[in-house]
Amino acid sequence: MFAKAIITHEPEHRRMLRASAADLLADRPLTEVRRLSEERSFDLAFHKKLCELGWIGMTHMSEGELDASDVVALHRELGRKALPEPVVACGILAAGVLADAKNPAFAGELDRICGGEIVATLAWQGASGTLDASGCGPVAERTADGWTVNGAARFVPWASRSDAIIVAARSEDGVVL
Repeated sequence: MFAKAIITHEPEHRRMLRASAADLLADRPLTEVRRLSEERSFDLAFHKKLCELGWIGMTHMSEGELDASDVVALHRELGRKALPEPVVACGILAAGVLADAKNPAFAGELDRICGGEIVATLAWQGASGTLDASGCGPVAERTADGWTVNGAARFVPWASRSDAIIVAARSEDGVVL
């Protein structure tokens, strides 16, 4: 009932977003999705299609035009097919942390992630399993040449299939990437 109320009162751009996702997914056989999931894999061409549509990193690349409600609407549609593609790992975690860092040095990598050139994920969670900054597993220390990162991160989604792993590590300056 709550979901029906949300859909009934959603703005037109969100309806169009959901309809576009439903149309794209209607052509994808469920047998393919199941096979990829069982193989713990994903279709890189399909992932790139999601990037071309602007759905990977969409809130970060929309310059404030889209918000979390739009992400939820899109992911609700994508979840209907239980997509094996790393939409959350790449489009929310990796793209999100780079965008929120507001570091010009990361702009090129953010563009590459959202453009589908690379698949990225985020490593941060330590053995404690907590989700806040104090739970970062890796620890970074400044050296004469830059930084040294030690420690372990657990539960890194799509680590084996990612081109890049963004490591969030605790340091004396706070959390660094």
